[in-house]
Formats: sequence, C-alpha cells, structure tokens
Amino acid sequence: MKMGNWMIILLSFMSLLKEFSFDDIDRKFMVRQIKFSSYLSNFPQIEESPNYVFSPVNLEIALSILNMGSKKCAVSIQGLSKKFQYFKISNMLKALKGKKQDGNLTLKMNNDIYAKANMELNLEYVKNVSKFFDASVESVDFQRDLKSVINKINEKVSKNTNGLIKDLIKSDQVDPSTQLMSVNSLYFKGLWKQPFDKKMVNMPFRDKSGFNLSIPMLRGKDMSLLISGVNSLKARIIVKDYIDEDFKLVLVQPYSNISLSMVEKNIIRYPKKFVDGIANASEIIGFLYMPNFDEEFEVPILDMLAKDLICWKKGGMDNIEKGSHLDLTQINHKVKLEITAEGSKGAAVVQSSIIGRSLQLPPIIRMNSPFLFFIVRIDGSILFRGRYSSPNNRKLMPVLHR
Repeated sequence: MKMGNWMIILLSFMSLLKEFSFDDIDRKFMVRQIKFSSYLSNFPQIEESPNYVFSPVNLEIALSILNMGSKKCAVSIQGLSKKFQYFKISNMLKALKGKKQDGNLTLKMNNDIYAKANMELNLEYVKNVSKFFDASVESVDFQRDLKSVINKINEKVSKNTNGLIKDLIKSDQVDPSTQLMSVNSLYFKGLWKQPFDKKMVNMPFRDKSGFNLSIPMLRGKDMSLLISGVNSLKARIIVKDYIDEDFKLVLVQPYSNISLSMVEKNIIRYPKKFVDGIANASEIIGFLYMPNFDEEFEVPILDMLAKDLICWKKGGMDNIEKGSHLDLTQINHKVKLEITAEGSKGAAVVQSSIIGRSLQLPPIIRMNSPFLFFIVRIDGSILFRGRYSSPNNRKLMPVLHR
C-alpha cells in the first residue's frame, strides 16, 4: 500500500524509562533520539521513498558497537551517543530487556559478534561491548565453512525476530575475507489497549500526488487517545496506547494543505517542540481511522553515511584485533513492521561486515551488475564494444527494408 501525506509513523515502539509516563519522560534522551532518526530520514535514499521504516534504537546500538571498534576514529553523527558515553543507551537497553514479557508484550534484543576463529581480539573491546550492550562474541570459520556460517546466522536472526526477517544474509554478500560480522536484532510485539474493529472500512486516502484513493482502513473507538496541535511543526500529534502503557504509537498528521516533507523538516528544526507535543497531549475519546501497515524496508546504511564514516571506511576499525588493520565494508539495515487491528509487531536487524586488509587474499570480482565490454587489440583497434545490463534482454534490432 502506498502511504502518502495523510500521516506518518515516526515513533512506534520506544520505552524511555522503566516507569514510563509523560510527566517523568527523559526528554533530553528522546530529543537526541529524534535528532538521530531525523538525521537518517533526511538522506535521499529514505527521503525519496514513498514509505519507509527503520529502527533508531537498533541502529544506534549497532553503530555504537562499531564505534567501540575504532581507536582513532570518533564518528560524530547528530544524535548518536559519543564514543564511550553509552550509559544512557545502555540503561535504556537494560530497561527494555528487563520488561516483563507476557501475552500482551514480547520484546527481544540481541547483539551478536561473529569473529574469525584465529582472531586475537582486544580484551578491552570484548569487555566493553559485553558491558554496555550485552553482546556475545562467537568464533566462526568464514574461510573454510562460509555457507554453514551464513546459514547459522540467518537461522538465529529468524529465531530472534520470530520469523519476521528471514535469509538476512545472501551468499554473495559475504566472502572468505570476512574477519568479523556484527548482527544486531530487535523484535517487538504489542497489543493495543483499545483494539481496532476487526472489520475494516473503505475510506478515501490522499496520496503523495494529491489523488484520493479508496483503501481499507482500520477503525476503532478509543477511550484514551491523546492529541495535541503543534503549530511550530504545522501538524497535530496523536498518541495511542498499547496494553503495556510504557509503549506508545505516535502519529504525526500535517495540518490541511501542509506537505509531509515540510513537517519532517520542522521536526528536524524543532525536535524539542515535537517531544513537548507528545508530553503535553490531552486525553480524548474518539474514533481513529488509519491504514493497516505491512511494510518491509532495507537500506545500505554505510552508503548513506559515507561522508560521516569516511574514517571507518579507510580502515578505522583498529581497536578490535591486536596489531591488525581492519576495514568496514558493509552496514545493512532491514526492517519489517506490521500494524493490525490487534496490535503491532516489528523486527529490525543491522548487519555489519569487517574484513582484514592484512589478509592478502586474492580479490573477488563479481560482474553481477550492468557493465560495458570491449574487445581490443594492442594497436588500439576496438573489435567489439557492448553493454550487458539484463540477462533476459535478447531483443534484436528491427531490420530496415529498402
């Protein structure tokens, strides 16, 4: 389903304190999370997508674990915890993991590091990722048993995300030169305090182009909705409770004739106003209509953040293994989120790959994307020139008859 500028889901499952209430919300921490999520959403790969969903908490944990692996490079990204100042996010992680799990709430967070069997890991790095992020480190053999390692990681990700994310790693994404892989996963399932009606109703939805489409909508009377208008954002905020009231669905709807992109820019400019808008929302009884949401999104984070992570890309992962120079080659973020009449369930995974420059293994070259080709003679004659962009495109040029 193509969602347009009727509303956006900006924050769907974040708990900020063990005892969550809008009176004692850690506003500074939430503002920082908003800055981080806004920083990411402002990249063209995400900004130009009609629908997107990613997990700021999952990404911050993953990038922080990588940041710990760098001795010289202190990556500075808006909203990301500064190097070795991870107590806030560490406490948040402990609070999330300490939540009581029952039929109304399921929450799992796993941080796993897979290192080449003969790597001599820095004990300080292993100690810190375990202390701050409860990360486990496991030895595997990427070089001689790559297929089994990929299957093992994919099976664990599928288990940790209750089957929402399967086959995370494809065989052509990893090669025997891999020294270390970090895999960070999050799974959330929460039931609404006030469920929607089981039967959906058809309603008009104005898409990005301004056309009204008739689509099925969730509909439900809610006795505990919170709502506030925030003029500086040019939008109103609607808050819906899960049964576990530590968790909220926050919806942001632009005022009439205001574009969604303008609201997103205003959130970047006024993150405190956004947080205050949530905190100051007033309780109402009303009917809520919204599309059911079933979205899968995948984005190569390293490509998006290339300028900010240039030090990492040049070999800044020098705090992981003793006396070795490691290169970060991939950060991939995959998310699946479903919002239904009963509640929400979502999963997010960040997979990062690191190779060793000192391995001296022969390079692997895969011509698995469009390319040009030439057949030439050493005197400079070009016998053939061609382009190969599709295995199935074998059409012949039309014959011209005189």
